Amino acid sequence: MCEADLREFIRAQFDRQNALASEREQRWSERFDRLNARLDRFDASLDRLEASVDRLDAGLDRLRGAVESLAASVAGLDATMARR
Repeated sequence: MCEADLREFIRAQFDRQNALASEREQRWSERFDRLNARLDRFDASLDRLEASVDRLDAGLDRLRGAVESLAASVAGLDATMARR
């Protein structure tokens, strides 16, 4: 193998390795993009879940207030009935 052939062989190997590295980098980039998209969807789901929990908490507060009001009304009615 002469020097020119050896240089050509080394250049071809170098180009091949660069092409393989570029392909691997592209695949990892695509995987990373898909993972980021999943994380974005997960984050949006968590935001929706948090909003649902907030609405549920507000509903429970209203229900608690209604039950307390009803309990006060029943206590007042009991007191009225006891006086009769």
